[in-house]
Amino acid sequence: EDLRDDPQETLRRVTDFIGAAPFTFDVVSKANVAERRGRTNHVGRVLEASRTKKLGRRLPRFVVEAGKYATVRLSRPVTRPQLDPTTRERLTDALRDDVIALRRLTGQAFDKWSL
Repeated sequence: EDLRDDPQETLRRVTDFIGAAPFTFDVVSKANVAERRGRTNHVGRVLEASRTKKLGRRLPRFVVEAGKYATVRLSRPVTRPQLDPTTRERLTDALRDDVIALRRLTGQAFDKWSL
């Protein structure tokens, strides 16, 4: 969430943590954004096929973007699966020590994590 919400500040903290010299990151676009993620249809499957991707590299950019737009508009949302409470409890127990160690190592609270 921090990287999405404030990429410059988050990346500054990363460079501070690893001891790198500070600089301004070139954050141009967001990848894997929600409107393109979690949707399926025939158009989307065709656009994601490796042959189509190779062809897309040769097509004008506006044609590729029109195809992506059509995929989003003509597709149906994929429902997010719910984690079974028993599985969630097992994962929480299994990951607890690692999460605590990561918080200590980084000095970050990771408040939005449910663990």
